[in-house]
Amino acid sequence: MCVDLVSSKSDDDSEPEEYEVVSRARLLLRVFAWFVESTLVFAHLRISDPLTVVTLLVRP
Repeated sequence: MCVDLVSSKSDDDSEPEEYEVVSRARLLLRVFAWFVESTLVFAHLRISDPLTVVTLLVRP
């Protein structure tokens, strides 16, 4: 999926910076989603069984 960030330019004038912005935004969204998911998993484990978190962290 390609998004044209600057509509006044023709397709021949597309610059790599446009794609870098989209790539960085997607990367930030992935990192944020990973952070939220890991936070929710640890919160769920902490609420359900505190010893499960300890065994997950200590397990080699």
